[in-house]
Amino acid sequence: MLLKDEWLTSVIEKDVFNLDVNNIDKFEFSDFPTLAALITARIQVGDLKRCSLLQKLNFSLVSTDVQLQRNMELIEMSNFNIRFAEAKDEICVEGIANSSFTYDRFHSDSNIKNGIAGKIKSEWAKNYFRNIRGDFMVVAEVNGIVSGFLQLLKDENNSLVIDLIAVKNNVRNMGIARAMVSFTIANFQRMNSIRVGTQLNNLPSLRLYTKLNFYVKSAYYIFHYHITI
Repeated sequence: MLLKDEWLTSVIEKDVFNLDVNNIDKFEFSDFPTLAALITARIQVGDLKRCSLLQKLNFSLVSTDVQLQRNMELIEMSNFNIRFAEAKDEICVEGIANSSFTYDRFHSDSNIKNGIAGKIKSEWAKNYFRNIRGDFMVVAEVNGIVSGFLQLLKDENNSLVIDLIAVKNNVRNMGIARAMVSFTIANFQRMNSIRVGTQLNNLPSLRLYTKLNFYVKSAYYIFHYHITI
């Protein structure tokens, strides 16, 4: 019923488990680990029964994630220098990932320090350069400096998934995120579609994807439960 997330456990140095919500009605307080841990659960929006069961177990809602999708119709290209990532970009990408996220479930959880939340994102991005996670990565340069990145996965349905996307705080609202998505679509025309996930309270992100003709495909509530010793 509890599946250990080995990677996330290694990053935050605290046991992390994902709860199998299909059997949540059989889960009881006695099933919780006895050591310090974080348990996460993902419930489809509208599934009030499972949400109620989680709340009875004192899980806290930390995020509502929205999944969006669009076809591979081309988007007008910009004048930004967008290219595929190289090994030399790792340090810049790590720094952007560490400091540029605020709406994700880790930063939204008051029981997780911002330093730890930033580390999760930076290690996540670094996994691309370690050949652990990510099939492709796109970066954007501003004045010769890497100022944004877009990490991509390829799924079994020949579709692209935007795994991470971030832009440095000092160059936001310039169209860099749009430019990276546009570059990606132009360079993967043989793919069937492109998907992305964001948070319901991340209005800048939702506005961007709406303007790029993404449509909502699904939405999920993300719950956390912390065990402290």
